[in-house]
Amino acid sequence: MAESLVAVVTGASAGIGSATVRALASDGYDVVAGARRKERLTEVCDGISATAVVLDVTDPQSVVRFVQAVSERYGHVDVLVNNAGVARRQDTVAEGRDEDWAQMLEVNVLGLLRMTRSILPLLRQSAGGHIVNVGSTSGFEVYPGGVVTRYQARHTSNHANAPSGAAGRTDPGDGDRARFDGQPSSTRLDSKAMPNGHANLSKVCSR
Repeated sequence: MAESLVAVVTGASAGIGSATVRALASDGYDVVAGARRKERLTEVCDGISATAVVLDVTDPQSVVRFVQAVSERYGHVDVLVNNAGVARRQDTVAEGRDEDWAQMLEVNVLGLLRMTRSILPLLRQSAGGHIVNVGSTSGFEVYPGGVVTRYQARHTSNHANAPSGAAGRTDPGDGDRARFDGQPSSTRLDSKAMPNGHANLSKVCSR
């Protein structure tokens, strides 16, 4: 019997995260949904092939417990969706607060890297693992007060290496990039060939 396809989604309790959980579950994935709000996570996972596990990407021990739970239940991961993220205020640099900058960098940059590093061993157990990093258009389009968001979106999307098969990594830029403006019909997906069993990721991204 073939192993099930397993997807992990962070920031899964609302918005894009919860929609991604439902979309992947409807396409046949067993989904592990992670976020801080257990009650909300349970609602998202109710009635679908998804499991709610509390996760705080800013807490290394929380990440360890989360990954251990995934490992014990499935033993591998096929897709990691790094969706957890926050935005705090829209101050100018002159008016910015250290605590706001620190929180955004901690969640949106360090949290993404921490989660990716921790899940890599399980991705390498897959026939072809994929990482989807959900970012913001503010990484490419300037808006007033978007200094930190612009920095983090550019650096995490342009310079991260993702795992691919036995090699355990891909070269920078070897992946897919989607642009979503709120209208599914206008979503643009630059998708390269995926291993068998993952082609439906393109459909999920373009919903």
